Amino acid sequence: TVVQDSWAAAYAEYRFGSQRTQPHMLCVTVGTGIGCGVISGGKVFAGAMRTAGEIGHTPIVWQGRPCACGQRGCLERYASGNAILEQALERFPHKLRDLPQKTESVFQLAYAGDGDALNLIADCVDKLAYGLSLMIDILSTDRVVISGGVCAHKALFIDPLQEKILHYGYPAWARKRQVLVSQARLGSDAPMVGAAFLTADEIQ
Repeated sequence: TVVQDSWAAAYAEYRFGSQRTQPHMLCVTVGTGIGCGVISGGKVFAGAMRTAGEIGHTPIVWQGRPCACGQRGCLERYASGNAILEQALERFPHKLRDLPQKTESVFQLAYAGDGDALNLIADCVDKLAYGLSLMIDILSTDRVVISGGVCAHKALFIDPLQEKILHYGYPAWARKRQVLVSQARLGSDAPMVGAAFLTADEIQ
């Protein structure tokens, strides 16, 4: 079945990854952009218009940064891998002058203790948490798996997410600390694994 890669990744993590016993979950792919697959009742949730999970193109900043989708202020423009690099080049270009122009260079600076890089990554995590809290409010999903290239940076990117989501979340679930954020087990192979096993019957 030909599907969006984030849907396939979500199905793979549900069937074979870290969430095999969880029939309700979000799998958020943070890489070049931000994609999301929603697992509901053990199936990929597509919705009436078959566009469910487009968290990357959910505006979180009124009239914010222009996005390739044609809208402004989309989450993808603030918390994706490309967004991290773009904002780093705006805020501290001199620190990246002798490094490869890629997101990993920003994380390299952060691991070395650079305050500007650490603050930027923290800001991006904060905005991602805000967007995810909105989605959890609507779907009442208590499991979030982070996949994509950025998920390799567990300590800097994934670990802080949980507390930040709880900070922004609806108190009815946030104060119970029911949401669990984890790193994808299948890594960059998840979309291909999911596409290999996902059938049309597993999409609702």
